[in-house]
Amino acid sequence: MARTVQAGKKKGPGAKAAAKKLGHSSKVRDVEPEADRSDSSGNSDSSGFLLPTSNPPTAIKSKATTATPRSNQKPQQASAASSARKHHRYRPGTRALMEIRKYQKTTNMLIPRLPFARLVREVAVQMCGASMPDIRFQSTALQALQEAAEMYLVILMEDTNLCAIHAKRCTIMVKDMRLANRIRGNRDYY
Repeated sequence: MARTVQAGKKKGPGAKAAAKKLGHSSKVRDVEPEADRSDSSGNSDSSGFLLPTSNPPTAIKSKATTATPRSNQKPQQASAASSARKHHRYRPGTRALMEIRKYQKTTNMLIPRLPFARLVREVAVQMCGASMPDIRFQSTALQALQEAAEMYLVILMEDTNLCAIHAKRCTIMVKDMRLANRIRGNRDYY
């Protein structure tokens, strides 16, 4: 373990002269560790104060970081972050097929219950008018209406998909839905 000794701290006229004689102009110098000062027989020379070392002390430059412009750091950081972890992307159409398989396996409702119930109540008030202003529905009646509406929409979409496939397209369009309704016999669709 190296100790640091300052030559100017020792009182007496010979301290500065001894440091100058050894060729150390610096006030602070490293002293050899105890293991290095002992000779081959294991005896140590002296206390180790102001002994010449095999390597004279050298000035150590401070390790100040050089400031680089921020504009240079951003692209390097962005490229490093993007190369470290890339986001996985599915090919076009794969995600759609995954959603189709997911919804074909489930039997739950696809339309939220509360907005559908609000729509049914609104239509009922418009149809009944002033004769029944406070019309009420049982929860099972609303559930039956929702099941029927979703079944109708699913079958309509299946027929629309068949019309798009017949036209050699993958994308369904409004004209496919109109054709499906026309074939069914619903002429008041428009």
